[in-house]
Amino acid sequence: MDGCQFELAEGTELRVDANRDTIQFTIVEGSAELFGSPLQSNALYTFPVGWKGAIYCTSPRCKVAVYGTEKTTLTSSSTPTYTKILDDIYSDSSPLPASKAKMGRRLVICGPSDTGKTTAVKVLCNKAIQQGKKTILVDCCLGQNMIGMAGTVGFAILDKPIDPQYGLLASDSKSVVFFFGLLTPNMQSATGNIGLYYLSLSCLASYINHIPNIEDYLVVINTMGWTSGIGYEVLVKTINIFRANGVYVLHEDKLFKQLQADLPGAYTNPTAADRQDDDNDEATSDDAPPKPPTGPTVAFLKRLDKSSGVGQRDKATRRELRMARIAEYFGGLNNTLTPFVLDMPTKKYTLVRVFWQQVAKKQGKDDMEVDETQPQTPTISVNVLDAAELKGRLENVVLGVSSATELDLVKCSPVVGFLSVVSVREAYTRLTVVSPCPDPPARKFLIVSDIRWDGAKKMLAERNIDYPTAAPKVQEESNPQTAHANMVPGQAPLAAYPT
Repeated sequence: MDGCQFELAEGTELRVDANRDTIQFTIVEGSAELFGSPLQSNALYTFPVGWKGAIYCTSPRCKVAVYGTEKTTLTSSSTPTYTKILDDIYSDSSPLPASKAKMGRRLVICGPSDTGKTTAVKVLCNKAIQQGKKTILVDCCLGQNMIGMAGTVGFAILDKPIDPQYGLLASDSKSVVFFFGLLTPNMQSATGNIGLYYLSLSCLASYINHIPNIEDYLVVINTMGWTSGIGYEVLVKTINIFRANGVYVLHEDKLFKQLQADLPGAYTNPTAADRQDDDNDEATSDDAPPKPPTGPTVAFLKRLDKSSGVGQRDKATRRELRMARIAEYFGGLNNTLTPFVLDMPTKKYTLVRVFWQQVAKKQGKDDMEVDETQPQTPTISVNVLDAAELKGRLENVVLGVSSATELDLVKCSPVVGFLSVVSVREAYTRLTVVSPCPDPPARKFLIVSDIRWDGAKKMLAERNIDYPTAAPKVQEESNPQTAHANMVPGQAPLAAYPT
């Protein structure tokens, strides 16, 4: 296989951009890492269209072979200093002493789209794990989620570096995922559901708060790239919900200055007197469980430069990456597994939508807005959909399998997996779906989303599988491997639905 070879010196990186085709590379000599995760020598790594990354040389010299018809490569010695974040928060001069980290060190990484947030989060988590630190990754981004698929928020307890090629799909890390079912929480859109987004984040935070010895963990929180208008309000709310005690802003001065004004108690250059005050805070018993702080929790706010290797991704590229992520869930890593086709009677299941009922203005006008003085949880309802409401809206839709045992619990329960609707038959009394497991789910509540994936039929055609039901022989030959179903490995894998 022909390819271009590049030689790198220690501390330099090779930036690779898969423009319009998949791209592959291998480490021929020396050692290197990707997003802080070590790369294996002579292993062939494959990435889809739209992928961008930087191969960082960790040996005196290394040689990299890159394959692909459409690629952009650039060598650079200007690399972001994400790894210095760990020095910032764990050093003796840290603005975040142990006395201020009773619920763990919780860092929010924020900034506009295409500023390198995902890269910073991955590098930070991988380096922390390599240093022996207990690490939790939280992803609040709905469009390009690292833990679940599009339309989800979740967290994962990491016990090893994130796989440089397959991410958390190749991991058995414990995680919890909530299915929001939309690509944005924008309350001004026709399908806005911002109250449900806040509830999902609050439930995630509650799960994290109840992890044993949470004070020993580093919690790294990735956020959406929507940082203006309502997006800024969502960011501040996210910081408060997770009780973040450190915030890093990538690239944007305007956002940094806004947060400086709106996060009381945050400072960027702590003085010795500040640190002495922190150390003199009232001590608590070692046996006492950690208690969430009641006031402002952000101890410091810092700005980080954007990597010069970060480029812009258009809407088409973002959509391709979302669709590829869904295809990996149902077809396995590198499209190597065969999904199962299930014929499901709708009478055995309850198809629901979860909505946030916005509170009207006090003036009684027809337009609606959020009343932040009122509790949001009571305004969220779970609506059961009947055949008339399902008409014309289910084909190609991704369904979330809720872990809830009661209808009202759906809004605050994680999902145990996903299904994708291929066809709807017999007046909406039967569904044909694809699934990574051979058996229908035992849980009865299926969350209807706005996420559509039109690749299921193509995937079945490539494998010569007919629907509404697949031939038994094909199902028996397919590999019921569950690695690709582990988007929610904290729950039972989808191939073994909980009863």
